[in-house]
Amino acid sequence: MSDPFDPFEHLRRLAGDPAPTPEEERAAFTRLERVIAADGALATRRRWRIGWRWAVPAAAMAIVAALFVGVAALQPGAAEAALTEIAHAARDATPLDIPTGSFISLEYDATNLGVRPGEEFGLDRASVGYLLPEHVEVWYQPATSFYQRRSIAGEPIFFDDEVRAAWEANGGAERDQVGEVVFGRYTGIENDNATTDWPADADRLREALETQLALGSGERPLHVELFDKAGEILETGVAGPELRAAIAEMLAGLPLDLVERRPDGAITLAVTYEQNGGIQRDAITLGPDGTLIDRTGTDVDGDTELGIPPGTVVSEVTYQPPQIVTDLPES
Repeated sequence: MSDPFDPFEHLRRLAGDPAPTPEEERAAFTRLERVIAADGALATRRRWRIGWRWAVPAAAMAIVAALFVGVAALQPGAAEAALTEIAHAARDATPLDIPTGSFISLEYDATNLGVRPGEEFGLDRASVGYLLPEHVEVWYQPATSFYQRRSIAGEPIFFDDEVRAAWEANGGAERDQVGEVVFGRYTGIENDNATTDWPADADRLREALETQLALGSGERPLHVELFDKAGEILETGVAGPELRAAIAEMLAGLPLDLVERRPDGAITLAVTYEQNGGIQRDAITLGPDGTLIDRTGTDVDGDTELGIPPGTVVSEVTYQPPQIVTDLPES
């Protein structure tokens, strides 16, 4: 009779003897917690499995987390392969035609962390934090540097009831313009990410970006800065097929995690790094043709001063496909 199947032993054989760094261990724990949380969302259909998963001892979780790192290390080309496919698809995509006099119309939903002095809300705290969602519409004409923006803020998401009550009692809704339409038209708005003639070759694009990034603070690792810059270029909506392909190929040369690969070909990539004494995880989701679908920033460690739980997504932007319009709304 054969020995019973031991999934831990099976993973050990696959992973060998991984020696993850502390950063990799924290990132692995985050991925593991995300898997458990996702399983919890299906509690009504698989309640019996939830109890078993949450009953896993901490020691076993440590083994699984380490093996997450080890197995991932066996597939260093997963992100590269997915990005190569996207690069090929991007080059076959139809370019976005912007006729003279037309505008690029962008629409997105954003949620970002807001931090304010505690005294603004009558609290004996140095700072308070909460998440503020908003819906944004932008009309942009790169050739003339014309920019029009319309936004409306939603109800904040609080981390504790004390801050919520203080925000409500001290005019927080008015201060954050919740429910109000904020409209503005501007000229002379330069966006280098949209107007720069970026190289459509991955190597030359990386060189150009590294040259530009060298002028900054350089507080984060270079591959993180390149990852972030790629998202900034894509979010303008003006990157054509060749540039999107070059961006995908450049990203393929960076040490990124392939978090998800969807049936339609969209992928989510992430990078984990240390910043200001904590661990940050940034992610982008690219469509099958290299267009930007989503960007997120996660505070892996959390922030006890602001009451932010570990693993909280503190920034997220979800984008609609860019459109070309000839008429602008008046308000």
